[in-house]
Amino acid sequence: YISHTPLRDAVEQRPPPPLGNRVVSHESIWLEQLLLPAVRRNPDPTVVLCELNSSSIYRREPFSLMPQGLPSRKCTHVVYSTAII
Repeated sequence: YISHTPLRDAVEQRPPPPLGNRVVSHESIWLEQLLLPAVRRNPDPTVVLCELNSSSIYRREPFSLMPQGLPSRKCTHVVYSTAII
């Protein structure tokens, strides 16, 4: 049993970026520039699936993400995932 996920910890333990007023626009952190060129060239995708994990609201700022923070014009479908074991 591993009590943490190393990749997740690397992201969540990262110091916040130097933002003047500490207001984060979640639209600014979407990694569109890292998409495959074929996906970037598609000007009107028919389905854009976004996943919102239930634990994302408990992350420290600026990495927390509330459902209201999802950019509606970028996601056509939202999958909300949660797990209780």
